[in-house]
Amino acid sequence: YNNISYNNITNTIAGIWIAHSSYNTLFNNHISNVGGGIPITSLSSYNNILANNIEDNWEYGIGIWSSSYNIISDNLIDNNQQAGIYLIDYSIMNKISHDTIIDNFYGIYISSSSFNFIKNNNFIRNHKHAFFQDSLVNLWRRNYWDDHIKWGPEVINGKITLPWNPSITLDWKNFDWHPAEEPYRRIET
Repeated sequence: YNNISYNNITNTIAGIWIAHSSYNTLFNNHISNVGGGIPITSLSSYNNILANNIEDNWEYGIGIWSSSYNIISDNLIDNNQQAGIYLIDYSIMNKISHDTIIDNFYGIYISSSSFNFIKNNNFIRNHKHAFFQDSLVNLWRRNYWDDHIKWGPEVINGKITLPWNPSITLDWKNFDWHPAEEPYRRIET
């Protein structure tokens, strides 16, 4: 039950690291030029990551490993070299909404994590907006994709490995069935 707010964190390995901890709120922090902006690891659940600016990091903006039921909302996640957001290693039931995810290599990268809800985000100028691996069911709703062709669903490409034959990897698809036509306005703090 910690509230971490109004900090400026720069030039370190990790910005704010949550491990083995739940029910924390991170609000209105500025994190830049670090390895990983906000790592959430080791069964850390029910955390709120709200209205932070996470930018210019060597690896990622927000990384969630083996953690569930977290809310990621209203953040600016900008210019991170690997990914804006990682969801990895059985991270389930996380809600990612109203974030602006811009100029990252991957906007969001999901691996071995399912049942996450990704809605009403802006995906702008990322090298690849979204990719998933071995993550069958994640829900994508009404996100803005700056490269969307303006009709039909947004196709999110991924890969799955057959559990009974790990040497076989198949292309797999998720869909944002009703993508937003215009970017969402970010709520300024």
